[in-house]
Amino acid sequence: MQRIVLVNPNTSEPLTALMAEIARENAPACFRIDGLTARFGAPLLTNEAEVDEAARAVRALAPELAQSADAVIVSAFGDPGADELAALLERPVVGIAEASMRAAAANGRRFAVVTHTGRLVSTHGLAGRRDRAWSALRRCAGDRG
Repeated sequence: MQRIVLVNPNTSEPLTALMAEIARENAPACFRIDGLTARFGAPLLTNEAEVDEAARAVRALAPELAQSADAVIVSAFGDPGADELAALLERPVVGIAEASMRAAAANGRRFAVVTHTGRLVSTHGLAGRRDRAWSALRRCAGDRG
């Protein structure tokens, strides 16, 4: 059975448990889904400084993940630390922003990004996207906070 570790970049353990439970309910039986909560940072990511700190917290989990995970899901919409983690690990790492944008853009569909916190538009928005160029982003009609 392959082990997928769902990393919550914020420090809310109840949220990690809830996200892992939802992932287990939707994953094929051949996957074991375990949650892992950032050990430092904010309980909720509401500004760019908190997202930056969350990225550092995700990177700090690399040694543990290298020993225990077959794949990693970074489960905060800005995918904080996902690219850096992928560079450190020899296994798949995907963030929920990247995954959702790829799914939304499937078959050439246009989509938009809406966030609960306007202060994160520059982080979540096209200007703040992760370094890797996603073909899905060409289909994004815009973002709003």
